[in-house]
Amino acid sequence: KQKNPILALKVADELKKLNTEFKLDMFGQGSLEPEMRKYVSTHHLEDVVSINKTKINIKDEIRNSDLILLTSLYEGIVLVKLEGNSLSIPVITSCKSESLLEVSVNNKDGILIEDDDEKKYAKAIKELLEDREKLESLKKSTYELSTRFEIDNIVEKWVDYIESI
Repeated sequence: KQKNPILALKVADELKKLNTEFKLDMFGQGSLEPEMRKYVSTHHLEDVVSINKTKINIKDEIRNSDLILLTSLYEGIVLVKLEGNSLSIPVITSCKSESLLEVSVNNKDGILIEDDDEKKYAKAIKELLEDREKLESLKKSTYELSTRFEIDNIVEKWVDYIESI
């Protein structure tokens, strides 16, 4: 439940109602999978949503995406965001975890939605998917901002910190 996958499906439903061209690929398994599959079927989302098994190396899937939809209620370390951003893929989320807010710059490396409102998510996603220039600009700034988490930059900060003690 923490990953809140039903919200992602509700967003897909809204996007479909808005006649947005998209595909939502979901990865992972858990106790909500039967409920998710039922939602997809009941809302006739089979043509736009695929529910896939967990992948060990998810980077290729991320690299081939335009956006990452992060619907978690909370996150510890937000590896999916950092991985996505390092591949120039912005994250759309309403997650207010402190760790996520520490590594996010709204409208620069993704979009922070005010609350878990599928209509707000769908509106933001639709705008980006229909304005390729805006999406490409966001992807560029996403990558640029992600470099602050590259190992060389982190090591340099640690060395500076240790030397200052």
